[in-house]
Amino acid sequence: MKHIFRILSNAAVIAISTFAMSSCEFLNNDDHFLSSASFVTIANEGGNTIFFMDGGGVIKPTKESVNKITDNKGFGDYKRAYMYFNYYKNELDYSEEKKEYTVNNADITFGRFLDMGQIKTLEQAQAENLFLADSVYKLDSFEQIWVYRGYLNVIGKGSYVLKNDAGIKPTVSLVYNPADVTDNTIKFNLLYNRHAPKDAISYSVYDLINSFDITSLEPIIPGTDSVKVTVETEGAKSLSYKFARKDFRFRESVND
Repeated sequence: MKHIFRILSNAAVIAISTFAMSSCEFLNNDDHFLSSASFVTIANEGGNTIFFMDGGGVIKPTKESVNKITDNKGFGDYKRAYMYFNYYKNELDYSEEKKEYTVNNADITFGRFLDMGQIKTLEQAQAENLFLADSVYKLDSFEQIWVYRGYLNVIGKGSYVLKNDAGIKPTVSLVYNPADVTDNTIKFNLLYNRHAPKDAISYSVYDLINSFDITSLEPIIPGTDSVKVTVETEGAKSLSYKFARKDFRFRESVND
């Protein structure tokens, strides 16, 4: 399966990410035909593909659009993506109980899979020599970080200086020191490490988008309040935000 389906550039994702993280900001027109976009978690319920939107909300796509956009292969092991979808207003349901929308029979038009990074302890990172400086990519700043239902998401801005035809991307890890985890607080050092082969050619992109499975971390963070998450890396200003503890857990179903 193509890593990018119905190609959407990284820059485009960043440009509209603020809109996408707002739960269910839908665009209307006179024909009651609506369009939207969102970061989503890909799930399966009752044999059908569904998407949980970051910030709340459920997308239930048509099987036809899923088959078309994936060349009849489905989404496989991919868990995170940025999706564009269309639907009619009468297919939009709102739950007062859950305070969220469900989009039925959505037509998925295009999107981009998000790269999955790894969470590692300081000891693991040192053993794997992950602190070796990257010779290909330079991260200048963090654009956004957010946590939603089991995933910590990071958007950074930077540039490649080299890339070969196979596509060199940094191997991205978030590293924490268990000894530094305190009440309702955890700090990560983002490490990226990839080096150019001799046949590399000039190339450049300007962002890095990764999701990280953080479901194993809540039990090791003392306290019961919201968790302050800090992400830092050498050469960029760190970002810190507080997130609800429930967002360290996966959403298991539409009833969750």
